[in-house]
Amino acid sequence: MNSIFEELKIEVANFLNWSKSFEHDGNEWEIAYPYWFRIYTLIGEILSGYEFFELTSEVKGNIFYLLARDNEMEEIAALLSQYPDYIISFAKEGLDYHDYEARWQLAHYIWKYGQTYPEVEGILIRYYKDLDEYVRRRALLALGYMKSIYAEQLALESWNTGLEYQRIAALYVLDEVNSTKIDDILKEGEEDRYETIRSNVKTIKERRRIL
Repeated sequence: MNSIFEELKIEVANFLNWSKSFEHDGNEWEIAYPYWFRIYTLIGEILSGYEFFELTSEVKGNIFYLLARDNEMEEIAALLSQYPDYIISFAKEGLDYHDYEARWQLAHYIWKYGQTYPEVEGILIRYYKDLDEYVRRRALLALGYMKSIYAEQLALESWNTGLEYQRIAALYVLDEVNSTKIDDILKEGEEDRYETIRSNVKTIKERRRIL
């Protein structure tokens, strides 16, 4: 195996060993790992020195694993997003990856290529159908950022779920694409049972200068 791929494998093992000895509960525990800089350096070298097709399944698996664990800093996702072939290829393969912490980052970071790579829209629509609510939400927001022709339809679908955070995302997407439905949705949101939704309705109305 190429030495840099072997080094990455060693870093994964080091992280795993550390995680077993480090007491962690809840979220954000990964940021305490003291050697992320080594991982970022290695992944940066791989991305700049190799094409996606040159990566073995093991190397891709290691990057997926580290991407998921880097969910607070998002440095690996940012590195991947510098290379359209990498971020799009990982996003395609990541649709079935078991850890949602990798999936939502991939959904979020491919949107900026939506205007130049038509396949991105289809990938994001598939992420919108993910079993995890947070992944669906990030995919919806990404479709809004790229002004997808499907953004309004899916935002209305999310609004109609009645789920608190799906509705909040839907509000911002409808606002982002300047939907003709936004005024009606804002009026409906003013009466929502969730205070967070009512608060976000107020924020959007102020920005749109709606009295």
